[in-house]
Amino acid sequence: MIRPRQHIPALGHVWGEPTYEWAADNSSVTATRVCGNDATHVETETVNTTSRVVEPTCEEAGYTEYTATFENDAFKTVTKTVEGEPAIGHNWGEPVWTWTETETGYTATATFTCLNDANHVRVVEAEVTVEEGVDENTYTATVTGPDGKEYDDTIVVEVEYDDILRIYGYNRFATAFKNADKLKETLGVEKFDTIVVATGANFPDSLSGAYLASSNDAPILLISEAEAENVRNYINSNLKSGGKIYILGGEGVVKSSWLEGLNFTTKRLGGPNRFDTNYQILQELGYNGGDIMVATGMNYPDSLSASSLDMPILLVSGDKLTADQANLLSGLGTAPNFYIAGGTGVVSEAMEGVLAGHGTVAKRFAGKNRYETSKLIADEFFKAPDLAILAVGSNFPDGLTVGPLAAKKKAPILLTDNGSRAEQSMIYCEEHFIRTGYVIGGPSLIWDTTAKETLHNDTIVIYEEDMYTRPLPDDLEG
Repeated sequence: MIRPRQHIPALGHVWGEPTYEWAADNSSVTATRVCGNDATHVETETVNTTSRVVEPTCEEAGYTEYTATFENDAFKTVTKTVEGEPAIGHNWGEPVWTWTETETGYTATATFTCLNDANHVRVVEAEVTVEEGVDENTYTATVTGPDGKEYDDTIVVEVEYDDILRIYGYNRFATAFKNADKLKETLGVEKFDTIVVATGANFPDSLSGAYLASSNDAPILLISEAEAENVRNYINSNLKSGGKIYILGGEGVVKSSWLEGLNFTTKRLGGPNRFDTNYQILQELGYNGGDIMVATGMNYPDSLSASSLDMPILLVSGDKLTADQANLLSGLGTAPNFYIAGGTGVVSEAMEGVLAGHGTVAKRFAGKNRYETSKLIADEFFKAPDLAILAVGSNFPDGLTVGPLAAKKKAPILLTDNGSRAEQSMIYCEEHFIRTGYVIGGPSLIWDTTAKETLHNDTIVIYEEDMYTRPLPDDLEG
């Protein structure tokens, strides 16, 4: 019996992963796959490649990309990248400068663009220095470019100055009101928390109280029997409810009756003489050592120049301290650092020796006259002020009350007068490039021409010209 033949179905192909063989010059690729069931069963396809050449850029090397695409879907598209020319690097052009004005000057940036590719940009912040001039400032910007080279640019800016402001009233008392109004404006307040009152008949109390006033953001008002009503009216209009009044000096110089009817807290700092009053002021300040200016209590110029400083004033006379002064200096928590205003003719060598026994005498400011001493003080403590305050050096009344305003403006008080006595203030303003300021007192005291020449500024305006302003004569140009 012949049995029928049995048919066994075909196993089918089990293809392995294709392999791809590139020609040596990458012009073609041969794809091959082999059946896992029978190695004699092979599929192969050779195709020519296409190529894409990518040129080198500033930052990346060039290359050629070869691609092989097969008709047989079993074979995938393959690519091969062959490195070409290296990156060509940046070719930075000259910088484009951008200057920006700020509240304090100018800033600058330098923008570098690559000449090979305009999309490659670097912005570098510049270091800016300024050379100040009389009428213009020169700003120089310096950068290190992305190529490592140094670049700079310069601009010249014409300096714009505020007008000179003349502050004065019909007398010393009215000038004090004007100084107080300007202080209030500077502080940005409607009313004061504290007001200091001193006699207008003499200088010591108001000058030794200048730091007390500026420490309390307070003006100094001058008073006399004839002006008492005006002072009371000013206080009522300009002192906050619950505010405080300091009275400098004893009953002999500022009578309590002159300030009767005021509904404010009042404190008198007044001894039998100017030195005792000064001592009480230092106690009220809580002075416990550190910087203090020493000036004669027998004349006003040096203490007037010092009244804008951020330190108290010690008034002295002769070769000895008072008992209270000596006790104060001996009991301080920190040794005092004394500055002396004036030469040995006003604060003697013997007094300097006494002071040295209580602390350190840091420096004496001794010019050949009050004007030079004033400049020396300004040189030391006001290195770069925005303005200067000109006060009459030959008389004290108008300058007595400007100290707190000067302190808040961080401005020196320069003693000056007309003619050759304006030389030192002119030199200071020239050296420190100051072209604006306040002139305290009317044009009969400091001429307009003197103020303009000192500050190199042609415009003077009157601050709050009103009932407290002294009428101007027709011609007081000097």
